[in-house]
Amino acid sequence: MRLFLFFILVVSNVTYGQVELLDSNNGFKSIKFGTKPYEIDGIRFYGSDDSYNLYFLLEEKTDLNQVFDVDFPILMLGYDIYTDKLKLIKYEKFYKGTSTKIANVALQDYKNIVSKFERVLGKSDFRKNKDEDMPKLQHLWYTKKNSLLVVFEQLDYDINKLGELVGIFTIKVLFRNIEVESNSE
Repeated sequence: MRLFLFFILVVSNVTYGQVELLDSNNGFKSIKFGTKPYEIDGIRFYGSDDSYNLYFLLEEKTDLNQVFDVDFPILMLGYDIYTDKLKLIKYEKFYKGTSTKIANVALQDYKNIVSKFERVLGKSDFRKNKDEDMPKLQHLWYTKKNSLLVVFEQLDYDINKLGELVGIFTIKVLFRNIEVESNSE
């Protein structure tokens, strides 16, 4: 019995205690937080918002466009508007089609991504909106330095010419560097 309990403790710590990997990896794959835009080949400026200068990665399909076994056609990089250092890595994929069919495909991709991240990083904080008309599910992992957010969301729906309900869904995977840099001047 003791051996069994010891085994459960060891396995649970290995399986559910690795969120610190977000800090040790300091980004995703070969894209690392803190880099400057000129240090990454194949990006093009997209625009700015209140926090970031946003760039698209324009390379043809590479391993950078995959999160586990899901291909993401959109990979956006957000550089801090003041320091010009990479602070955001955002993957996004849209699904459009007959609502129940495409919703199942999108939801299955979402569940697979979350499941694989939970195997590596441990249990996430789960959030589900209840106030909005469109469903939105979120899984969040975070440390003092970095966070990872995986989002499943229905963006829109309509009825096509055949009278079928058509939905638009998205999956987003966002890696953020949340560490505040201190000025040592």
